[in-house]
Amino acid sequence: MISEGDCVIVAVSGGPDSVCLLHLLHELMDELHIHLVVAHFDHGLRPAEDESETAFVRALAVSLKLPFETAKGYLLAKKSEAPGRRWRGTHAMPSLRGQGKSRKPKKLHWGTI
Repeated sequence: MISEGDCVIVAVSGGPDSVCLLHLLHELMDELHIHLVVAHFDHGLRPAEDESETAFVRALAVSLKLPFETAKGYLLAKKSEAPGRRWRGTHAMPSLRGQGKSRKPKKLHWGTI
């Protein structure tokens, strides 16, 4: 699934599963010879918590010295996370172009492993 030289986009919600995945991949970065980017989408589903979750994930990325990509949607009425998945494919991945990565970025979240 992950090959040497890959740029891996890790979808981090701020919950324990995605944070654990990020830490595991960060520990394995040098061994696997991969690059990581932290991607977070604020779905707008929990207005009281959304800003603090984004701040937490941003601070985590900064603490690990990893690039951070984020976007915000207003899905309160829809109750769906599908737009976040589309964002990761259309916004996070193109933003990595021109950063010297030789392979197409891989998108990972807890459900992919």
